[in-house]
Amino acid sequence: MASLVSDSAAKLGQFYAVCIGVDNCTNNATLVSGAFINELNYSPNNVHILNEGDGPTADEVLDTFIN
Repeated sequence: MASLVSDSAAKLGQFYAVCIGVDNCTNNATLVSGAFINELNYSPNNVHILNEGDGPTADEVLDTFIN
């Protein structure tokens, strides 16, 4: 079963996640990113967390997608 999932994922390409925490929910972004990595087997290099301070600026979010 694991190889079937891996083969399917390989055919679909790479997946990315951007977890954004804002205001009082910055810890949620960290928890959600852990779920993407540990439960959904996303590559840690493909999971980005934006949750410093009160949350990211619009430019910081766009920079994540551009870079």
